[in-house]
Amino acid sequence: MKKVILFLTVLVFIVSHSDFSYGQSKVRWFNRKKAKAKTEEVKAPEKPKETPYQKLLKNPKKESKGLINMYFVKDKLYFEVPFDLMGKGMLLGSTISQLSDNNSSYVGVKPTSPIFVEFTRVDSTLQLRRIVKNNIASETDANIVNALDKNSIGAIMELFKVKAYNPDTTAAVIDVTNFFLKDIKEMSPFMGTPAGYTRSESFKKDRSFIGEIKSFDDNLTVKSHMTYEYSLTKGSTTAIKNKAFSTVMTRTLLLLPEEPARPRIADPRVGIFVSKKLRFSNEKNRTEEEYYAHRFNLVPSDTAAFKRGELVEPVKPIEFYIDSDFPASWRESVKHAVTDWNVTFEKIGFKNAVKALDFPEDDPEFDPDNLKYNCIRYSPTPIANAMGPSWVDPRSGEIINASVYVFHDVLKLVNRWMFIQLSPSDKNLRNVELPESYKEAGLRYVIRHEVGHCLGFMHNMGSSAAIPVDSLRSPSFTEKYGTTYSIMDYARFNYVAQPGDKERGVKLFPPTFGIYDYYLVKWNYSIFPDVASKEEESKKLEAIVSAKADDIRFRYGKQQGATMDPSSQAEDLGDDAVKASTYGIKNLKYIMAHLNEWVREEDKDYAFRESIWTNIISQYVRYVNHIYGNIGGIYLNEKYEGDPRPFFESVPRERQEQALNFLLDELNDLDWLEDKEVIENMSLTGTPAQLIRSQVIEALLNSVIKVNMAAEKSKEENPLTPKECMDEIYDAVWNKTEKGLAINAVDKELQKGFVKFVVEGSKIEQTKPGEAKAFNANTRYGIDLPDFVKRQNIADFGYEGFNEYFNPLHIHADNTPVFGFGLGITVNFVSAVSVESLFYKAILDSQTALKKGLRTVRDKDTKLHYQLLLHQINKVLN
Repeated sequence: MKKVILFLTVLVFIVSHSDFSYGQSKVRWFNRKKAKAKTEEVKAPEKPKETPYQKLLKNPKKESKGLINMYFVKDKLYFEVPFDLMGKGMLLGSTISQLSDNNSSYVGVKPTSPIFVEFTRVDSTLQLRRIVKNNIASETDANIVNALDKNSIGAIMELFKVKAYNPDTTAAVIDVTNFFLKDIKEMSPFMGTPAGYTRSESFKKDRSFIGEIKSFDDNLTVKSHMTYEYSLTKGSTTAIKNKAFSTVMTRTLLLLPEEPARPRIADPRVGIFVSKKLRFSNEKNRTEEEYYAHRFNLVPSDTAAFKRGELVEPVKPIEFYIDSDFPASWRESVKHAVTDWNVTFEKIGFKNAVKALDFPEDDPEFDPDNLKYNCIRYSPTPIANAMGPSWVDPRSGEIINASVYVFHDVLKLVNRWMFIQLSPSDKNLRNVELPESYKEAGLRYVIRHEVGHCLGFMHNMGSSAAIPVDSLRSPSFTEKYGTTYSIMDYARFNYVAQPGDKERGVKLFPPTFGIYDYYLVKWNYSIFPDVASKEEESKKLEAIVSAKADDIRFRYGKQQGATMDPSSQAEDLGDDAVKASTYGIKNLKYIMAHLNEWVREEDKDYAFRESIWTNIISQYVRYVNHIYGNIGGIYLNEKYEGDPRPFFESVPRERQEQALNFLLDELNDLDWLEDKEVIENMSLTGTPAQLIRSQVIEALLNSVIKVNMAAEKSKEENPLTPKECMDEIYDAVWNKTEKGLAINAVDKELQKGFVKFVVEGSKIEQTKPGEAKAFNANTRYGIDLPDFVKRQNIADFGYEGFNEYFNPLHIHADNTPVFGFGLGITVNFVSAVSVESLFYKAILDSQTALKKGLRTVRDKDTKLHYQLLLHQINKVLN
């Protein structure tokens, strides 16, 4: 029994212990399994889902962060545009950084003006808008301001769908690839076309791509590699067909100041570039025009010292970066041309206002093609010119960017000027190549002029006309004033000076700066620390101008197209065109007489002599034009109430007659232009003297209309009249024939030109459909117009070579009261005098003279000449 109990006890003990062990084992197994599961979760957690922002911008090939973060992902460019940038004014500019063909443009240039833009946001899209804010109102006129805002929301240049938002939803990501790889005309790389040609362009997106991207605190740049094909046609002739053209365009988006600079209201009596605004107000019952002067925003770094009259550096000086690609021998001249301007700023209290800096080598932010930097750029292009455009904050007129472009053949231009204008009076210039010191001085002069444009200064074509011609041969006067009162004039070099004058001490060069240049800087850059508004400031500036209103040396002579005011002409010197041009022509004759002996040894292939000869002809035509402008001329002045000079004043009769008689005499004295010893080894050409005669006689006959207006506006008792003008011309042409005297080849050419022009001027010539006129306007006696005559107007600005293609006239403003006299005569309500009767009478008188001549002439050639002209007249009259 005890054994049984003992067995059962042991069995129970074993079973109970077995159950416990098993249970513990189960628990340990369960816990191990649970622990194992936990361990697996830590090793392989579930991945969080990618946001659209992360997914879109994952693994960018390129990125740059700054004003706008930029990401280049899978051949697409994305902008991360902060919402606090919405509505902020920016300039969008395009600069050519590289190109495949500099016949279409050139490196460093901005082919189109920067665009004033801003981003706006509507729902899930961003818009890039082009803003035009030319209508203004005072902040106190809240209702008008509100109305103007509604009427100037900005045209949408591009609409971008939001692709994603950044993590804190303070910025939107947009795809801008297409915008920077699209042919947008406002951002085109093409400059212009030759006269008479039409260019067609085809953008090739499949050969275009986005290159480098950079973003900084206040700007960003995108390099667009663009490819086009273009063609040039003229009528039915194709000059270039489907030519490939590739360029790298640097697009800059530059943030403008949050608070615009205070505008400076322009004065039409001062030659400053301007932006036009229309002012609306509650006080005035009319819209008023207001013009903002273009100027850098110079602010003294120490206002207290500035007020005490101490020289103070500006907070932000005007900095020009000098292209590292300039020829080494040019660099110092270029730098000095920039810093030369500091002497003018010192007169108004600023020191080191203008700086010339090298292109930095260790500044990752610097890019000469970035709109943020003012640069002096070099272009290895055969253009004989330089130019200095600028671009402004349209809200204020503050100059944001100003750059000078210097083309390689600018020294060819300087060489030509000096040889043509100075070699008779300066023996050092009787060479093919310029001496080094002259080269440096000439280059410095040209760039100093262009930097003046960059500072906001326009051409003043009247500065040299304030100087008496005789003073230009005075050592004491030229030592003090040079050739002009402003380097913003086109006065060039002292062509009035004669052989021996330099030895007497006469100065031959323009001044570093004239008194008008100091006056310009004073007006445009003087600071008035205690003035509270632009209107109050304007009164102080008006006082500066009014104080000089009776001093002709400070007169602003506007640039013209067709000459109405003979005292505001390009390339002239002195107050008397006849006297100055007489000296100039005398010097040209001196050059022709000595050209071979001066350069024979250096000019083996005659290329230099041929170039000089054609430029002598161009210079002669220029002198003739200076004189011609006096016939029927009217002096023009901008004026305010109380200014002493009249708004307009006709050129006195005596001066008009002097000009007319000079030109009539010149028609018989042009043989020197065709000196056989000079031109016998040059290219085969026609006769320029013959062509010039025909053009001058036409111009003189055409001046009859000008003379009529001058006579109507004249205050003289006996002004020159159109009839008197016509009679003098007629007498010069037909005097010998009427007297039965022998005529020469020159007389015949003048008579041909006279008959041709009066027939056309009388408007009685009838031409049946398909019938050719008796005179072909396209050619003159079988001689096509030579290049120098075709480009006469352009030549006045010093362009040649590719100039017809680019024609980069550095004129930066529209036709405003400040800008100039436009491209023609700006006269309201023109009622042209009816000159048909004068021309008709001239036809009848010519007919009578020819009949009389036929009765007395013995020479067969002259008789045929008379018969031909008489036949042409009879054909028209019948």
